[in-house]
This record gives sequence, structure tokens and C-alpha cells, in this order.
Amino acid sequence: MFGLRRGLSALFLAVALLPAVAQAADVYVVTATENKQTLDLEEIKHIFLGDVTKWASGKNIILAVPDLSSPEGGVMLEKLFGMSAKEYKKYWMQKVFKGEATNPPENKNGDSMKQFLKAYPDAIGILPGSQADGIRKVVKIE
Repeated sequence: MFGLRRGLSALFLAVALLPAVAQAADVYVVTATENKQTLDLEEIKHIFLGDVTKWASGKNIILAVPDLSSPEGGVMLEKLFGMSAKEYKKYWMQKVFKGEATNPPENKNGDSMKQFLKAYPDAIGILPGSQADGIRKVVKIE
């Protein structure tokens, strides 16, 4: 009985820590490998808020954000903006309504984000480090 109780306690602790472990994974702002522009975190914030819409080359930035309920979406919202998913969506709806943006960002995750970035060299997105192979990591979000 004591062994079962200890096993259940260890299982409960492991399950309780799962969200913290998922959030602790490395998350990167990523672009296509052809895109060599360097960006700092402040510039990235302005891009993901739709305030900066063109690369230094003059080409339009194609913004792709992760699903806001995903671990990487949570890291983006918390670490870059200090916003909830609802606040971020409202922010973008207001930009579109005011005519400051034509479209909200594309929502992509995992393989679809990688394929999107490979197909559109002027795109920028966010991926966990474990899925960022073959894509240029610009900045780690910490």
C-alpha cells in the first residue's frame, strides 16, 4: 500500500509539472533561411504588433503567429506583450477596424509554420526550438 501511495504521489507531481516543463521549452522567432535581416527583441515586438510592416529591403513582412492557445503562443503573449489571447485578438481587430492593418496575422503551428516560412521568404513566425530545424532562428524568446 505504501509503495502504491508513493507511486501515485510521484505520478501526481509529474503531471502537475507538465505545463511548467512545456512552457520552459525554447521558443524562437524564426524566418526563412534566405532572410538574413537581423532584428532585436524591440523590433520583433513592433513587427508582431503590426507597427512595422516592411523589411529593410522594402518588401512586405508576412506575419504568422502561433495558435494563441499553444505553448509557443503562450510564451509569445506573456514574454513579448504581457497580453492575454483575448487582448491580442482585440488589438488586431481594432487595427483592422481602424484601417491600420488589412489582415490579422496568419495562425500557423509546427509543420504548417515551417512550410509557410519556406514558401514565403518574407514571412516571420514563432516555433519551439525542437521544430525549428531548417529554419533561421532570429531570436530566442526568454
